[in-house]
Amino acid sequence: MRKKLYKVRFETDGHTEFTLNSLWRAGAAAEKIKRHGKKLSFSVPGDAAAKAEAALKRGGVKYSVKGVTGVLPAAKRFFGRYFLILGLAVSFAAAVLYSSFVGEVRVVGAGEATSNAIAAAVKEELKSPFVFGAGDFSDLELKIARMEDVALVSVNKTGRRIVVNVVEELPEIDITDTRTPLPFAAEEDGKIVRIVVLRGTPAVKEGDTVSAGQVLISPFVADAEGNETPVRAMGIIDMAVTRTVTLDYTEEADFSANASADILANKREFENSLGEHEVLTGYSFDVKKLDKSTRISIYYNIITRVKDGREG
Repeated sequence: MRKKLYKVRFETDGHTEFTLNSLWRAGAAAEKIKRHGKKLSFSVPGDAAAKAEAALKRGGVKYSVKGVTGVLPAAKRFFGRYFLILGLAVSFAAAVLYSSFVGEVRVVGAGEATSNAIAAAVKEELKSPFVFGAGDFSDLELKIARMEDVALVSVNKTGRRIVVNVVEELPEIDITDTRTPLPFAAEEDGKIVRIVVLRGTPAVKEGDTVSAGQVLISPFVADAEGNETPVRAMGIIDMAVTRTVTLDYTEEADFSANASADILANKREFENSLGEHEVLTGYSFDVKKLDKSTRISIYYNIITRVKDGREG
């Protein structure tokens, strides 16, 4: 039944009757016979194509094969396209799986014991080595935040790495302050994330936006009757702040060639300069064309802890 699957189309310049008789005697019956001027075209079943060629050669008839038609060639074309599409789909799926594979868990800002506990919690919570897209880590952040000695936490996926940024709780301290009463003031602009008053009266609350020099904890305590006693204001405050770094380029060629690399290098340098209780939560930048230079301003968003009026 294979001959029904495809047919071979020939074109010759031979005499019609001679050519057709030669094919018939060879057992290759011609079909769909057409005459175009001096050209004669016809089709033969696929399994008779070799007989047809032999007969034409014996008769000295010049010929050419114009094409193959039928179910078999169409199927080959279809499956060729199908396997090409399948191959592309498999390659894309492999790329997605590779980029989604979590190859490392990194904990920043915590001691060794806490880091080990957090890394174990991450592996237990994920249950799979694959995280697609940015991932939803809200449940994991809540679980880590409930751990002992953890004050703040954020979890992000960077490439094939899960990064856990942690701000640890400070140990309890016994304050016996007898120094000159002073307020607890902000050293830079920012937003109050958490405030713990150890001595004095709070002047702001969580969520307030404050300016550098603004009093955060007032230097007095009041009794039930409202009588105020001067004290040295003390506390622990976590603030969200933005710190800005500028890069200036006097030459356009220097800017075009180095700006991208300089931004990444500056980010690494800034991250390395952060204090023990500081966590980078994000960054952005903009570019301004000045009269004689081009300026890139990089804005780093961090959570920083201050205590007793000093950075922690």
